[in-house]
Amino acid sequence: MKIKLVIAISSLLAVGSANAANVYQNAGTDAWETDGNEQAMDLAFGAGNWALNSGYTMTAFTGNGLVYLDGGANNDIALNNFLSSNMAQIQQYVFDGGHLFINSAGWNTDVNMGFGGVVATLEPSYTFASSVATVNAAGVAAGLTNGGITSNYTAYYFSHDIITGGTGLTSFIDGSAGAILAGMNYGTGFVMFGGQTDPTFHLPDFEAITLRANELKYVAAPSAVPVPGAVWLFASGLLGLGALRKKAQA
Repeated sequence: MKIKLVIAISSLLAVGSANAANVYQNAGTDAWETDGNEQAMDLAFGAGNWALNSGYTMTAFTGNGLVYLDGGANNDIALNNFLSSNMAQIQQYVFDGGHLFINSAGWNTDVNMGFGGVVATLEPSYTFASSVATVNAAGVAAGLTNGGITSNYTAYYFSHDIITGGTGLTSFIDGSAGAILAGMNYGTGFVMFGGQTDPTFHLPDFEAITLRANELKYVAAPSAVPVPGAVWLFASGLLGLGALRKKAQA
């Protein structure tokens, strides 16, 4: 009976969980003509353990655990259009247990990231851009400084956009004008929002790649995502039934 209960509970806990595959998508080419995101994906998951999609597509949201969308530089318009056209399905992917990272340090436009009105907000004269970034206490707790890396970075610029709107957001990295990396639980999944430029622009340089890798690893397996209460209640009920049966047989 105990073995059957363990199997049943394990199956329940797996409901809505994301698969292991990870995908990085850009608008067709790397926005900054650098490979910082690819380096970070390799460092986070191992070379060959993730897929690159050149061009935003909804096919990445089927059967994959982590989807990383980057819309930096001139790609912000394409990213905003893609999100606007597919937001209902994207939100459902996260609600059902998917893990999503949307990052945009744009040149042209705000990016409406959905999930209750979250926006990567760009100010045309770059007054929201930040040349400094600090991993705050929540970011440290999330493991963003794992590997002994620093919590303080500089760049020109580390970020273009700040993350505004929405409810229930936790900021993990702050810039001079506000949050530049923030995330939240959504349904049984997790979504992270960023306004960061490519990590190859950030100093200290090697630590910046590790920071981006740590961000990706956290989004892929965030400690902040709780097991849904209904699952725990049902699992507790199964355990209770098992205890009653055992008592009755004693």
